Amino acid sequence: MKVAGIIAEYNPFHNGHAWHLAQTRALSGADRCVAVLSGDMVQRGEPAFLDQSVRTEMALRGGADVVVQLPYPLCCAGAEDFALGGVALLQALGCVDVLSFGAEVPEGQTPDALLEQMERTAALLEEEPEAFQAALRDGLRQGLPFPAARQQALHTVAPQLLTQEADAPNRSLGIEYLRALLRLSSPIRPLLIPRTGAGHDMRSEGAVVPGQIASASEIRSRVRAGEDVLPLLPEEVRTVFQNALEERGSVTADDLFPALLSRLILLRNADLTAFYDVSPAIEARIKKSLTHAVSTDRLVKEIKTRDLTEARVRRVLMHLLLDMRASDVQAIKAQMPPYVRILGFRRSAAPLLSTIWETCRVPLVMSPADALNDPQALSGTARTMLQKDLAVSELYRSMQEQKTGRPLQEWLRRPLVMID
Repeated sequence: MKVAGIIAEYNPFHNGHAWHLAQTRALSGADRCVAVLSGDMVQRGEPAFLDQSVRTEMALRGGADVVVQLPYPLCCAGAEDFALGGVALLQALGCVDVLSFGAEVPEGQTPDALLEQMERTAALLEEEPEAFQAALRDGLRQGLPFPAARQQALHTVAPQLLTQEADAPNRSLGIEYLRALLRLSSPIRPLLIPRTGAGHDMRSEGAVVPGQIASASEIRSRVRAGEDVLPLLPEEVRTVFQNALEERGSVTADDLFPALLSRLILLRNADLTAFYDVSPAIEARIKKSLTHAVSTDRLVKEIKTRDLTEARVRRVLMHLLLDMRASDVQAIKAQMPPYVRILGFRRSAAPLLSTIWETCRVPLVMSPADALNDPQALSGTARTMLQKDLAVSELYRSMQEQKTGRPLQEWLRRPLVMID
């Protein structure tokens, strides 16, 4: 049995994701596909548009066979840690042959040629020769954000390599996947699927048409504007999507603001640099910006600077809200991944699930309640991380209940998502 892995947020699952899954099967010859799905917080440092159980069902109906979770804080981290966490999870399963990811292929270049170029870039970034480090330091001293400084350093020391990834976020993330494969000495082979349709964070003009591929950010924007987005989703997931919006609602960064503001006020006199990814400069800007904060978006804009990206600010605020310490993340990285949590599967994929039970190299969590009730199942970092992740989901559930006025089942009690 050949198994392909995909690392995704599916925020929400749309036509482009279904196309990517179909292309993965066709080009890799995979019999089964495993999706590593972000939990209830996503990489940009925001709550997911829909909760992880809804996105799991959409992924399964859209073509995935098994969905496992990328837990907090790995799902809410910079590209390097996000990619390393996802690849480490796939490798821990012990049965994944191919890592498939989408990337923007420049006109006139083939996917194979682009992948080779990206692999050479990844190798250079892993080796970090002195000339590259010096050029990177120069860029940071100029006040460039880290991604731009790294881009400039690459152009300086190896102009023949990929130099345009800053304008192609999926290509940049793909390079981090390749770096993670190198770092883990992984036998998993990469497969690059050319992206098609609207680019990341781009909005198409006019009304949507069936089968059109739009970005997830465009879909979220259209939903919040009251527009019909069902033609942008595969037919198999439309009912799940509609029911979720009606029964559970979507969540935004501003829904977190009351809790976030209260937390930051309580931390006003604390040493924020003890938290994950908080530098002294970020700490100073956060404390200075608290006085007139009226929303999450406004607070982020007050804190960000030319060399401090909005996404990093949002992630830092999440880590402060959720009490994620730098020491916690160091422990997680030292034992990555501490466990694999199954979110859902197709019943027809039972042979793959049986294989995972035999080959998985870390504890496999099917029921969080059972895992936490059994001291032998999880201990130390693994137990702490699962508890933290469940707390994140409970916070998400509380926001859903506040918006809809409907009680929802606690995450600890929710069953796996299973479809035929």
